[in-house]
Amino acid sequence: MHGGLGGAVPVFPAITEIGVAQNAERITEAATNAAISAEQLDRSIRSISTITQQADEITHEVMHSPNK
Repeated sequence: MHGGLGGAVPVFPAITEIGVAQNAERITEAATNAAISAEQLDRSIRSISTITQQADEITHEVMHSPNK
């Protein structure tokens, strides 16, 4: 029998499984990195919020200072 897939047929599912496993690993890694980035972004936002609040408090103190 010529022209058929021959021995390649059993190999193809294994290659597909490897590809799926590699893609799943990449997706997991990307999701983990996204979660880390989101956590870092959240920390940055909190820091900026704290700095902004402190700046507002200082501005309020300066504006209401008797020595202005």
